[in-house]
Amino acid sequence: MLSFVSNTSTLYSPNLDNKDIKNSKLIKTSSLNTNSNQNLVKDKSEAVSEILGYGVDSEGYFTSDFNEAAGLPKDFKIYAEDILAFKQEEEVNKADYLLSFYNEIDFAKSIGNAYKVFSQLIQNKENFLNEDLKNFAYAYSVDKNLNIIKTYSKDEYISLVDKNLTDDVYLSFSTVEMNPLKFNDINEDSIFDKFIIKPDKNIYKNIGGEISKGGILTAFMNSNSFYLYAESKSNIQGKFFGYDNAISKKDIKNFANFMEANRLQSISYINEAWDGHFMVDDFSLALYIKSSQTHNLGSDVVNLAQSLRDEYKDLVNSNISLDEFKEKYLDFKQRHDAFVALYKEAMNGAKINIDKDSNGNLNIKIQKNLDDENKPFTPIQAESKSQTFTYDDIAKNFFLTFLENERKKGTDVLELLEKLFTLDKSKIDFKV
Repeated sequence: MLSFVSNTSTLYSPNLDNKDIKNSKLIKTSSLNTNSNQNLVKDKSEAVSEILGYGVDSEGYFTSDFNEAAGLPKDFKIYAEDILAFKQEEEVNKADYLLSFYNEIDFAKSIGNAYKVFSQLIQNKENFLNEDLKNFAYAYSVDKNLNIIKTYSKDEYISLVDKNLTDDVYLSFSTVEMNPLKFNDINEDSIFDKFIIKPDKNIYKNIGGEISKGGILTAFMNSNSFYLYAESKSNIQGKFFGYDNAISKKDIKNFANFMEANRLQSISYINEAWDGHFMVDDFSLALYIKSSQTHNLGSDVVNLAQSLRDEYKDLVNSNISLDEFKEKYLDFKQRHDAFVALYKEAMNGAKINIDKDSNGNLNIKIQKNLDDENKPFTPIQAESKSQTFTYDDIAKNFFLTFLENERKKGTDVLELLEKLFTLDKSKIDFKV
């Protein structure tokens, strides 16, 4: 199948902090292939800096220690800034975390896996011109050991797309443009203009215009098939979308059913199957923040909404098992339900104030009748289990208060809700 990689990712062009080093690198690139020794990576003893724990030479390429770790021949020179940018783009990014599927990537091993496939397609060439790229396999399929099973031309691949038969068929380069689906010829512009990052192709070109093997491998690795050979720890979203080979399709289906049965309460609920809608959940959490701000519900409500969204991000970005995620998610959902109850009170005109007294008790004060400004708040107190004041504590204790009030009304669902909390009620002192 085609990898789920957003084409909205920020394009990258390498930029060394030391401009003298960069200029030196660009000058020396023109003579890179004039001498066979210059085709080889430099020894790690010649490193002038370090990226990802590996040496980097004065021209910006990884030194021999990276090639050794990756299992690459010495004539594959990989520009370090490209790899760093790719890793940062693919791993968890707090700003755009929903575009990431990996919690941690071992990039040396990942590019080594890519080389296992690439070396079966390279045609034993030292350098490549556009004419050579046109003869490169357009797509391929591999077995579980990354051995090539079959290669496909452009026309053959288009035929497979028309028949919806592209599962387990991978593009050599990101040459497909979506919406509408278009197919480009393979050339140096298409292979360096990626969905993920945009390396500077001039870094990998010699004075004759040929592109080095290291450059072609970088473009090959920098494709929408990266997940095929990524050595990584996937986050929860990555596990759901099949980026963890240890998780079966049955596990993924069961996870989707669980999330569908335990959907978050949303301001603008979308009436369709959950099916991996982490983005929809996040959007709803963001709307609660925006709505709380727009309707002037108070800083306590706004901060609680923000706290819940931050927690959701951390949960989805984590590298825990799906079963552990379910357990943590149910606890999160309880506190989110508590927030929604509090939010609805505030939207109905109640004034909410949350603080902590000198004895460590959390006080949630709700004033429902705002026509009488002199009417005192009705305080709700609950003993905090932790001396640390957090909005999670506030939400949980508010919801416990809500359950206590429902018990007094004789609500039939009370016992079920209490089982979800599994708390010792004797340790909680409610004062209404």
